[in-house]
Amino acid sequence: MKLTVSYRCPGKADGIYRLKVKDCIAAVLYWADDDGALEGWSSFACLPVDAYGNGSFHYKGGRSIPPGASHILARAVTADFGKVQEQLFPLPAAMREEKNGILSAAGPEKRRRFCVMSDLHLTGEAKARMLDKVLRRADDFDALFLTGDLVNDGTPEQFRRLKCCIDGLPERLPVLAAAGNHDYPQNPLPRVADGPEDYPGFQEYLRNRPAAEGIWDQDESGAYAVRIGDAEIIGLNGATHGRRLRMKGEGQLRFLDHRLRVSDAKWRIVLCHAPLLAHNPQGGRQEVPYLNVDHQLQKILDGRKHTIYLSGHTHLSPNSAQGCAEYQQDGKRIYLSAGSVCPTALHAETSMSPPEWASGIYWELALREGSAELCARSVHSELKFPRGYYWFKGDETG
Repeated sequence: MKLTVSYRCPGKADGIYRLKVKDCIAAVLYWADDDGALEGWSSFACLPVDAYGNGSFHYKGGRSIPPGASHILARAVTADFGKVQEQLFPLPAAMREEKNGILSAAGPEKRRRFCVMSDLHLTGEAKARMLDKVLRRADDFDALFLTGDLVNDGTPEQFRRLKCCIDGLPERLPVLAAAGNHDYPQNPLPRVADGPEDYPGFQEYLRNRPAAEGIWDQDESGAYAVRIGDAEIIGLNGATHGRRLRMKGEGQLRFLDHRLRVSDAKWRIVLCHAPLLAHNPQGGRQEVPYLNVDHQLQKILDGRKHTIYLSGHTHLSPNSAQGCAEYQQDGKRIYLSAGSVCPTALHAETSMSPPEWASGIYWELALREGSAELCARSVHSELKFPRGYYWFKGDETG
């Protein structure tokens, strides 16, 4: 067995991977150390092998090589599925990441860890029980971000169920959200009781939780800002009735522009359900902007550095060929399409993909000084996905 890789950039996984193996029909690649595949990580490639023993794929999207990876483990299976061949291939020294990532850093280092979830689509009791377990993944983080489509039909009953799920989280945990197109019903419904019976009421409930006391700045437009350590989070309401992605008026954009201009936070994080067209993770699949103020919103973001834009809506798997995150070097901006805690849409290089690649996911976002680290994980198994791993270091973002 032989593996050759043409890497493009130190520390990044981008490149062309070519495998040569006899008498096999498929192979799987893992990041590994001296002892084998990295514990807790999924595979990062599945290759069909032709009759001549050749398999290859083009890795792109700016993913990073996980800290601790010193080898690639290749596992190939014979045509009768009766035998598996394994071999470790060392990474070139320049490609190895010797330091721990922000997420795995030990000790009193100053950092912030945020949990990002999107497109919960809560409906009935069965889905609520599942979400009870999924949301508890955020217990040990500094905050939980929900980037829209929290419920499926925008009904009072669904928002009451969602409140019960949030009530099960630690009181000290701030929960911040943005409205999605499914968070509003097709037509306005009359309010019959106080409390979170619709999205505005649910946002007010989040604002009144003990964890948000004294840190929440609510604007009359519906947008808000929350300061957590060196990060300022700005939530936007970009949806309305009829399941439309539409921002009413210009108040929210003015609020966003003002907060980005006056904030002294090291990082500014914007929560908005709609991806921006210029950074659409689905590439040419979408030609019309998702949001009616796409151009104006993009112009505001283009004028500010150290900004992270978190969106949802696409349900795209981080294991898709093009990836879900984009780093804009000149402006030090990060765009992330956060997929869904429900099964995700997988656009892969080949039809050979393990089932877990399409599982529901959540993201870990870690910030320290000028560095940012992103890692996608399965909501069920907590497997880490190499195709959802990005580390933008201080020398890249500072």
